[in-house]
Amino acid sequence: MPDGGLLVAEFSGRLHRFGASGDSARTSRVPLFPFYDARRLDDDRVLLVGWGPIAQRERAERGSLLHEWSTREQRIRKSYFVLPVADAQLALARSLGSVATVISGDTILAVFALTDTIYKFTVSDGTLVAKVPIRSSLLKRIADAPNAFRSVAERSKWLEQVSVIDALYQLRDGRLLVQFSERYGVLRRYRLLLLDASGTVLAQASPRYRKRGEPVLLFANRDDDEPNIWRRAELRP
Repeated sequence: MPDGGLLVAEFSGRLHRFGASGDSARTSRVPLFPFYDARRLDDDRVLLVGWGPIAQRERAERGSLLHEWSTREQRIRKSYFVLPVADAQLALARSLGSVATVISGDTILAVFALTDTIYKFTVSDGTLVAKVPIRSSLLKRIADAPNAFRSVAERSKWLEQVSVIDALYQLRDGRLLVQFSERYGVLRRYRLLLLDASGTVLAQASPRYRKRGEPVLLFANRDDDEPNIWRRAELRP
């Protein structure tokens, strides 16, 4: 946080705000589950990322994924970014998807894990101002899934057809970094895309063995229990 404090979001639905000294925690219970992330907007407002109350009550509902939380009033003032998938994909999206977000100046950038579009909203009131398509042939788009899988093996095999966006970053010059992954059995393979502001791919990184003299990028495997497990990638134009 700009004031030197720290925001911590718990999956169970608790938000902790620590002061710069680290010993003045203020805990709030937020009506989201799952609760993925929290980002400070100003001295009062916090952007919450997760499934809202409507989606919790009825799993067939789309619900909203971004929520403006007032720390003073201890309530959600507004919700937006409705789940952007087709009706036939709702159940799958609810079970697999999360949202990666970035706040850049007066703009919030958000992308749902199973789609290929970055949405831009205003920080002031959550108005949708732009959509940026991710123009990469590497990104495996979501495909219709059966209502139920006959076995764990069948589900795992189907999941190999889908890319999951894990993280989104914006560089100082406006370019975007998108990290996504694909599952192969119990393993995940991670990739990076470098995009311009319009979503065109400028460079891509995919795992392979390092050769002498090649540039290498390292990025974390979020599924590993050990925090210091890293993946290696080569940057290609």
